[in-house]
Amino acid sequence: MSSNMVRALLEDSKGNLWIGTSNGLNLKLAGTDKFVSFLNDKKDTLSIS
Repeated sequence: MSSNMVRALLEDSKGNLWIGTSNGLNLKLAGTDKFVSFLNDKKDTLSIS
């Protein structure tokens, strides 16, 4: 995960867990131990803010 400081938590209709932190957005895929992190890249204007 991008940070231990969790600011928001949401479970979607597919059972995936979306975790907003102070350093980015993380996705815990349902039924697995896999995480995907979406981080801000200040050099990329299309990255997550």
